[in-house]
Amino acid sequence: MKKIVIIGGGIAGLSAAYQIHGEISKNTPLECTLLESSEKFGGKISTVRVDGFIIERGPDSFISQKPEAVALCKKLGLEDHLTGTSPDHPSTYVYLKNKLVTMPDGLSLMIPTKFIPFILSPLFSWMGKIRMGMDLFLPKRKGKDDESLASFVRRRMGKEALEKMAEPMLAGIYASDPELMSINSTFPMFVQTEQKYRSIILGMLARKREQMTRQAKVPPGKKPFSLFMTLKNGLDELIETLVKKATKIVFRLGVKVTNLSFAEEGWKLSLDDGSFMNADA
Repeated sequence: MKKIVIIGGGIAGLSAAYQIHGEISKNTPLECTLLESSEKFGGKISTVRVDGFIIERGPDSFISQKPEAVALCKKLGLEDHLTGTSPDHPSTYVYLKNKLVTMPDGLSLMIPTKFIPFILSPLFSWMGKIRMGMDLFLPKRKGKDDESLASFVRRRMGKEALEKMAEPMLAGIYASDPELMSINSTFPMFVQTEQKYRSIILGMLARKREQMTRQAKVPPGKKPFSLFMTLKNGLDELIETLVKKATKIVFRLGVKVTNLSFAEEGWKLSLDDGSFMNADA
């Protein structure tokens, strides 16, 4: 029987564990253990409740245009718990110079698609707006080498777009540093859009038209998903449900892997308590 060890109990590790649980449930000869060094699962996802309010200390949503998260919620039976942006309060704010400033209307995944709200927005300087508008004229990137998300935004839209728009919006999704995030892993659609349309703005306008066409075909009474989605009871509900339903997996908290080595017989893991584990994968 093959032995699998997953290192890390964040959303990636737990999703992998749930997938393997499904294979074991089909009588696939596997054993799987998940090791998490801290005393809680979820990684960057951390939800607290204060006086009846739900507060996310890490990511607070996911993007519906990436279908995997919504599909996972449906598979776990959480579809009825999904909630999106309120149509009555669609605004997003950035804390800038000791006050809240509204993001301009028409932003599509941090790309401006409405001219007037963008031009009138106090969020960006005139030089910043001109630099962002240069995306309409810049050539597409040659080569297929990966680059950071921050590098991509600076190259296409400028430094101000990164600092005042991209970084605040991405903080609520990834809670990570854009300088360390791969554009191919996080937003491959941007790379595809640049290659197809050259301009990110023109490409997002085309995507927006396609989205409006799809929404027009949604059956009456069924609401289309908003761009940002979350769970009514907090994102930690996703974490708790994954752990609860992956009954074929052995979960261990407070176990840190200190060394990982590979030999002919497979992987050898050294743990912080002085013990060892062997794994095929």
